[in-house]
Amino acid sequence: MTDKCTGWAIVATMERPDKTTYTETITDIDDSTASIVDDFLTEYCEMKEENNDTTNKWTLWIAWRKQR
Repeated sequence: MTDKCTGWAIVATMERPDKTTYTETITDIDDSTASIVDDFLTEYCEMKEENNDTTNKWTLWIAWRKQR
């Protein structure tokens, strides 16, 4: 059975002017971005299942991008 993503957020590493960093979780996302990410995650889970969870996440991302 394929995993199903039930929620997500963008996690960004931010750099201040003094070069220190912090992590910011972004949950307020516009509809067009959310739709693209939802599509990506759905296909990511399907490809992950098809490849028996052994394929590198970047390989899956590249394959997804080529399908678009």
